[in-house]
Amino acid sequence: MRYERELEALKYIDQLDAEMNSRQEEREVYSKKQIEELRKEYPQIPEDYLEYLSEIGAGSFGKEFCTIFGDLCEIEDFYDESLLEFLDFEEKVLQFGCDPSGKALVFIIDENWEVGEIWDDDLGSVSRAEKTFYDYICEVIECLYKVQ
Repeated sequence: MRYERELEALKYIDQLDAEMNSRQEEREVYSKKQIEELRKEYPQIPEDYLEYLSEIGAGSFGKEFCTIFGDLCEIEDFYDESLLEFLDFEEKVLQFGCDPSGKALVFIIDENWEVGEIWDDDLGSVSRAEKTFYDYICEVIECLYKVQ
């Protein structure tokens, strides 16, 4: 399993959250069929994202510190209609997640499908994380684990 260490960290974080909030984060682990459907729809989709969905699952962690979607969506589907005019960037993106501040986590659709972020205070540009999904999500989980 690629995400073994991260899964253990999330179990610990979820346990702490449940003790503090009387509620545990729920994530949907994707079946092989669901993964294959995503592969058909997006032939270039990163394998590390698909592995995350099949090992950890779609959903939130860390009191909704980060939410990973199972289905990719157009960025226009995430933002309120009144903000769409500000989404003025050249990159083609598909959103895979968000955080509580409303920051959109996206794949920049090119030959590498690297991770990008769209911040609420600058909807006109995509900040390139210059990381694969695996590197990005491991960094987020590690950061949260250290805080807990």
